[in-house]
Amino acid sequence: MRHGLRLALAGLLFLGLAAPLAAEATPEAPLADAAAKASGLREGTWHGYRRVSFTLEGHAAWVTFPKTPAPGKPWVWRARFPGYHDEIDLVLLKRGFHTAHIDTANLYGSPRAMRLWDAFYALVTRLYGLNPRVSLYGCSRGGLFIYAFADRWPERVASIYGDTPVMDFTTWPEGKDGRGERSEADWARLKQVYGFTSDAEAEAWRGTGLHLAEKLARAHLPIWHTIGPEDAVVPPRHNTEPFAERFRAAGGEMAIHVNKGPYSLRGHHFPLDAVEKTADFIEAHAPLPDLSPEVMAAWSSDAAALRPVLDRIRRQGRARVVFLGGSITQNPGWQNLVAESLRRRFPGTDFTFDNVGVASLGSLSHAFRWRSQASGPIDLLFFEAAVNDLHNGQRPEETERAYEGVLRGVLQANPEAGVVCLHFAEPRHTADYRAGREPAVVARQARVAAHYGVAQVNLAREVADRLAAGQFDWARDFRDLHPSPFGQRLYYNAVRRLLDAASDASAAAPRPLPAPLRADCWAGGDLLPPAKARDLRQARVDPAWRPDPPAETRRLFVGCPLLCAEGEGAAWAFDFEGRTVGALLVCGPDSAPLEWSLDGGPWTRLETRTPWSGHIHMPWPYVLADGLAPGAHAIRFRVRAEGGRDAVRLHGLMVSP
Repeated sequence: MRHGLRLALAGLLFLGLAAPLAAEATPEAPLADAAAKASGLREGTWHGYRRVSFTLEGHAAWVTFPKTPAPGKPWVWRARFPGYHDEIDLVLLKRGFHTAHIDTANLYGSPRAMRLWDAFYALVTRLYGLNPRVSLYGCSRGGLFIYAFADRWPERVASIYGDTPVMDFTTWPEGKDGRGERSEADWARLKQVYGFTSDAEAEAWRGTGLHLAEKLARAHLPIWHTIGPEDAVVPPRHNTEPFAERFRAAGGEMAIHVNKGPYSLRGHHFPLDAVEKTADFIEAHAPLPDLSPEVMAAWSSDAAALRPVLDRIRRQGRARVVFLGGSITQNPGWQNLVAESLRRRFPGTDFTFDNVGVASLGSLSHAFRWRSQASGPIDLLFFEAAVNDLHNGQRPEETERAYEGVLRGVLQANPEAGVVCLHFAEPRHTADYRAGREPAVVARQARVAAHYGVAQVNLAREVADRLAAGQFDWARDFRDLHPSPFGQRLYYNAVRRLLDAASDASAAAPRPLPAPLRADCWAGGDLLPPAKARDLRQARVDPAWRPDPPAETRRLFVGCPLLCAEGEGAAWAFDFEGRTVGALLVCGPDSAPLEWSLDGGPWTRLETRTPWSGHIHMPWPYVLADGLAPGAHAIRFRVRAEGGRDAVRLHGLMVSP
């Protein structure tokens, strides 16, 4: 919008003037028209939050402002009865959402109502800079409004929340054949507002939510409904339930919360028992504004490779999803949201979600541990390593061999599996993109993923592009390479966009496993467990090791079997077959130097302390020998006590054929 026009409209609204503006044949014309018809501005507060009230074409309206807007200025639009169940409004205002409402009572989502809604949308998004995609909140008959709006402008909708929503005229206000409670006055007004000349004409209307299920599913609008099982006014079996069946059958993502009592008004009213969960759903789907298609095209690729996987998950009714990575995967956040999203997409599917993310670990450890810690068939794998592969100081060729080893090994063991490679953000990645170059580790991983034709999501690039566009601030909003809740939601929304694109794509033809990029990749990487060790001296296998005295550990590497050797000269040996051998150790404050000898050869010293060993028992991979001759080998280990450090703990012997 031109700066002068913006100031003029803002001045009109703030001064409460209604002097008409000349409509222009420009994109600003709807906004100019709306502003010309806005008047009576009043400043006030609601529960301590600033509220601006005004009228638009004689209809009362308001916008309530959070104390600190969330990135992207997300907002919730209350359709009807904005004072009912407004606990959600308070939670979202605290989280940085704006809330808004225009009173279009007795218009029932009609074209006349939508003309007013269009004008209100233009006004508040342009004057207050609210997000171009809004979360719609429709209570009871408010369902008629939110679904009419989503039908006309799905590109303006971030998510839909229905609180016992009316999904069809025949249930309310007509109450045809006992499908709901009849309201004679509302039924007469509705027909008049729409211009229907008979009951039959109104019943034939296909613009209510019930008849829009397939269209809205194709638009990938996430939906959450709260219902009351005893509701006789808007019975779920004639409203939410048939809509959900059609919406989900068309691939839509929808959750239904069955609220508990006590009930009143024939089961239609009740206190909400899932306020925070509902707010979480709305917040999780609060988008940042789009950038140009050219910029956004660089954020993901090969979504079509997932289409057969999603189709199979829907058909077979069961699926195992594995999350493999470092701390950003281990910690609660994006992967929990992805799991919830998959459950909503495939409500009849029995999912198993296994998170084998471990803080600080990168591709090298993943290549040798994934078979044991993610054992079993895999239908869908989410794999990330771009942050820890940058931090861990391993040689680029090692991380390349390991990264390809994971992808190739998983696809060899699970030929029909879907894989999503995620490249997460890190300040150095952002600096690289700012300087016009792709981070080296992301480039290597992207090349491997592209070679195998698996899906990718480049969060490092998306974060850098959105930072450059000024959509949020790293220190205030994202905060760390371990993302804030805002950052976790950004990651989730990127994965969700990929899944949406996959569901729209044509089914890809089966693709044979290509030849390896590197013939020496660790596709067969595996661990020999401590129980396979022989000739133990001053060593034992602890079946459920825990540090004594207690100290910080890493999940999946505590309470599990470890070979524990203590004291000078403690020793053990392994027999193995493979071209590569290494040790996956758990290195803590008392970790001693370790010596090893391969096939009777000379002893080689290994320093087992990591930069974090002073306070964490850290799992760490060490490649000891590579390029070995095919066939059987033997490796011996012995502890060399030094400076009060006299212990070595081994999780497994790393081997790769």
